[in-house]
Order: sequence, then structure tokens, then C-alpha cells
Amino acid sequence: MNNKTKLKRLINSFTHEITHERKGECNPELCETLDGRKGSACCKLGYKCPMLSGTNCGIYKIRPRNCRSFPANKEDLLLVKNCGFYFE
Repeated sequence: MNNKTKLKRLINSFTHEITHERKGECNPELCETLDGRKGSACCKLGYKCPMLSGTNCGIYKIRPRNCRSFPANKEDLLLVKNCGFYFE
């Protein structure tokens, strides 16, 4: 992932609400990064979240907006494979 993509994702995390178009649910055991790293791929985009233990989030109930809203749009789905969320 290049720096421009990381910056765009950071900005989107502060400006986008969770879209009502998003359907599905998080499947951390199936989700993977484009380079094949499995388990909570959205927590490993650019860096591994320090709160991630295996495929479990250590702060799930109070997780940051960036985590709650991923994927915020169809473009975000291009960053992961086998995400449990989808857009109609």
C-alpha cells in the first residue's frame, strides 16, 4: 500500500460515517490482505494494529472510527480479499 492510499484512508476515517449501503458482517477468519495475510485484514492495512491479538480485537467495543467504518465504500474493498462486507 502506498503512502497516498494510507493518507486517503486516514482522512476518510475522520470524514465518512458508516454507510447505510454497506451490508454483511466482519469475518476475520476469512478476510485477508492482498498479499495473503489472513485474519482481520482491515487491522493490518499499512501496519498491524497493536490492539490486534491473532484475529481478535482487544478493544472491539471502543474501537476507533476507522475500524468501525471499514469498509466505508466500494473502493475500500479493493484493499482486502474475502471481506464479509459488500455494497449493493
